[in-house]
Amino acid sequence: VLVTVAALLSACNSWSLKQKNTEFLQSARSGNVADLQSAIDAGADIHARDSAGNTALLLAVSERNKDAALMLLQAGLDANARNNYGESALYLASSGGFLEIVKFLIQASANPELPDIKGRTPMMAAIANRHMEIVRLLIANGVNPEAQDQDTQTALMLAADTVQPEIMHLLLKAGAQVDSTDQYETTALFRAARHDSLESVMLLVENGANIYHRDYSNNTALMTAASNGQTSIVTYLINAEAGRDPARQGLDEALVQASRGGHNNIILLLLDAGGNINAFARGEYFSPLMIAAMQGHVETVRILIEAGAKIDIRHGSDCTPLILAAQGGHTESMRVLIGAGANVNAREMNNETALMWAAYSGNVEAVQLLLDSGAEISARDQRGDTALQWAQKKNHTEIIQLLSHHAQ
Repeated sequence: VLVTVAALLSACNSWSLKQKNTEFLQSARSGNVADLQSAIDAGADIHARDSAGNTALLLAVSERNKDAALMLLQAGLDANARNNYGESALYLASSGGFLEIVKFLIQASANPELPDIKGRTPMMAAIANRHMEIVRLLIANGVNPEAQDQDTQTALMLAADTVQPEIMHLLLKAGAQVDSTDQYETTALFRAARHDSLESVMLLVENGANIYHRDYSNNTALMTAASNGQTSIVTYLINAEAGRDPARQGLDEALVQASRGGHNNIILLLLDAGGNINAFARGEYFSPLMIAAMQGHVETVRILIEAGAKIDIRHGSDCTPLILAAQGGHTESMRVLIGAGANVNAREMNNETALMWAAYSGNVEAVQLLLDSGAEISARDQRGDTALQWAQKKNHTEIIQLLSHHAQ
């Protein structure tokens, strides 16, 4: 009986302490300093944490309760305690833009370099949420601008990715390395080139960014900008490289990237700068015209032909632009190519023709176009199959009838 009574008393005391701790944490979240003091006086554990690992200080800071946070620091809470996500009070204040709280946490010796579980520092959190004054304050307190998160991203890269040239300027002035690379070998310049921020690109180049650097996929900043349709950035980078080796610039590769995206203004810029309209870019099996035909960019196909692209150019699997357009079902691109003199009976390495692919894909309009343009209906691939047999494989009834009628 005595043991049972003792166990009951222990359980009651445990429940009572748990209740006090809960009230203590709730008071920290609400910012009620009087209730906080009452909970402490009643015996609450000031180091108690909630299910997410937050201390009372973390809860007070997350709700921007400055007075409560000050009181808790004075009561002896650890300014550098972190929750289950690795977030410290300074991290939360920096992320939330709570400048005054950041100031007194630094004065309380909070570590401004403590990262969260993903390696992101308080300064990175401030940058991600566009809190420039907090970034300025952290830099003034000696934060390392070259710290990297678990993805090897630096603060400068993050600022470039979020288009914040003012913060980028602060970081560069503080000693951030302009050409630091992440795990994919991309630099801040690559990230700036993805976005429509000429100011960011100019800032980086003026601070010595290497415009010839290639990432893990062998792309340059120019190629990145061309791929994303950033006309003003492409223009700037071309001018920044004026008079230099076109191969080193990556002009030909950028031309392929622009053609893939159908970015016609950029295509013309790159051609004017010396890009080779018939070049096969490094690591590519297709010329600009082949890429444009494959993607179905009709106007791009027209522009490239008018600029002198070889109409029946081949590479890789020996496909011509017309065969590639037929494979993709791009009838209008096929029409432009045929109108410019494309060979409708060209064969690729397996003896396959544009007509076979149009029949296989069920594209009645394309089949009719090819037949009207003189495509050989009796042509056979390396297996001995004709376009009719290709259509029969997919049971395209209308095309089967069309080809059968035409063969008579």
